[in-house]
Amino acid sequence: MSTDFTFPLALCKAQCSIWLHSLEMFETIGSRLLQDGIALTRAEADAVTRAEDWHALAMAPMRALQCPDTDGVACASPVVETPPSRRTAVSDALRTLHVALARTPSVRQRHAGRKATATRGRA
Repeated sequence: MSTDFTFPLALCKAQCSIWLHSLEMFETIGSRLLQDGIALTRAEADAVTRAEDWHALAMAPMRALQCPDTDGVACASPVVETPPSRRTAVSDALRTLHVALARTPSVRQRHAGRKATATRGRA
């Protein structure tokens, strides 16, 4: 049994699936970049400790706050908002879809209205 509603629903499901897979991919990439940055920082700190360069070790926190593309200028840390969870995003998308579909009359309802006016006109 095919309805006019099947195709848009399948399209919406496919789009949500693509978004979720993309989000998962970006989370994985971000996690790997973060782990690489942590490993690099740890390696630099270990190298400074082994070299017993205490002056460089004392300057490490200040170097961590400097922008990489400027000389000695401290970066202002951006305010980071926590993104909503995937479950919240998907439930919001489905709620929006449900509201949009509830607002638009179905094809059957439109045809039923036309048939009723046509039978009134004949009588």
